[in-house]
Amino acid sequence: MTIAAPARTRRAPATRPAPSRSGATSSRAPRPQPGQVRRQAAAPKLKVVPKRRAHRASQKSLLKIAAAGIVAFAFVVVAYGQSVVAQGQVDLAVTQSRVQSAETLHRQAVLSVAKLETPTRVASTAVSTLHLVQPRSVIDLAQVPLNVVIAAPNITPAPPGSPAPFILPPIVPIAGGGSAKR
Repeated sequence: MTIAAPARTRRAPATRPAPSRSGATSSRAPRPQPGQVRRQAAAPKLKVVPKRRAHRASQKSLLKIAAAGIVAFAFVVVAYGQSVVAQGQVDLAVTQSRVQSAETLHRQAVLSVAKLETPTRVASTAVSTLHLVQPRSVIDLAQVPLNVVIAAPNITPAPPGSPAPFILPPIVPIAGGGSAKR
């Protein structure tokens, strides 16, 4: 327990009145009897303050500061979270626009391929550019069982200096920049 001390004031030194010649003492305050306490006129009352209250007050102020810090930290976290969400929304919008442009390009490519694959265009390109003609007759090959081993045919090489049995046609470029194979 702590005791609060009153503010100290300086008193003037006590002076004794000079004794009178008659032997009588001057009128002074009577002396207190043993066991009695002399009262001072303007002395403040002392109050005993328990330590717990002073400790509780410091705990309360510390608790208020901690609570304010937690609230401020929560605001910072929420603000950071909102900025992350906003940045994610911006990234998502950019990605969606890229996807839409890629889908448009894909649709255009599919349409151009569909136009190039039409049977009438293929037939006209085959006749005009590749110089292909309708065969006079079609010969179907005989069916051969796949589980039977067939012997290799006997091929005799041509004598040296003889012309080749057939001539390959010239290579003609295909429309579109590619080159046709033999």
